[in-house]
Amino acid sequence: MKTIKLIATDIDGTLLSSDRSISQENFNYIKELDHEGRFVTLVTSRHLKGLPVNVLETNAIRYTITSNGAAIYDHQHEKYIEKVLMDKDRILPLLRQLQDFKAVITVAMFGDIITDNDSLKNIVAKSEEEREEVIRFFNRSRKLLDVESLVNKIKESEGIEKIHLNFGTVSDKDDVIEFLNTLPDFEDYHITSSYYKNVEISHKDATKLEAVLRLANKIQIANQQILTIGDGENDIEMFKASENSIAMLNASDYVKEHALFVTDYNNDENGWSRYIKKYIANRE
Repeated sequence: MKTIKLIATDIDGTLLSSDRSISQENFNYIKELDHEGRFVTLVTSRHLKGLPVNVLETNAIRYTITSNGAAIYDHQHEKYIEKVLMDKDRILPLLRQLQDFKAVITVAMFGDIITDNDSLKNIVAKSEEEREEVIRFFNRSRKLLDVESLVNKIKESEGIEKIHLNFGTVSDKDDVIEFLNTLPDFEDYHITSSYYKNVEISHKDATKLEAVLRLANKIQIANQQILTIGDGENDIEMFKASENSIAMLNASDYVKEHALFVTDYNNDENGWSRYIKKYIANRE
């Protein structure tokens, strides 16, 4: 009997190397797990359009949980099987308020990832060359629109997956966290961070944990057959899905404290595949 049937994995800093490539060993092991009848599910803060092609090329990823749990996508049938969206009418006034802070504002909605072009002035870089490279990244990876065009896009949408805020300094991030905590409807949002200079805002039920559990229930996998693995603070909740929680060696001490196990190698040393392979072998 398979003790592990669902591997819920973070992408960046976990499955991928620091240069965002996937090693041949990790690539092959995804295919091996699929061949064994196990589901490797990507659980990420990324939008569907931002998923790494090099991972999808394994043709062994059936489901992906995107935007920190706001959506579950079925790659085989090419459709969303769940969406947990924020009400666009409530997001619009919040967006206006966030523009008063020093943050680069990106909104993820189904079909679009849009950055407020005006907010790019808040990019903090060591040099003008570095600043231009960051702007080129935003141009490559998402649409850039002025505020009014972004507002119109939101009004036309069915709802919002996530608001993503990037900061130049930790103090700028702290200012926004302090503001969000004063909102009268604060408890209606899920607020998390995938690294120390960003904040991600989504619906209160759009969490990695809730999405993993809902997917497991849908495909009839028991909680004790779920393995979770990640390296970021937004993975901590996901670790609660089962006792098979694993933090990457390259994770912060804070993240490691919330997992029951830690890999022997980091994400640049095939830590993902080497540890999962050993973990499953010791239990079956």
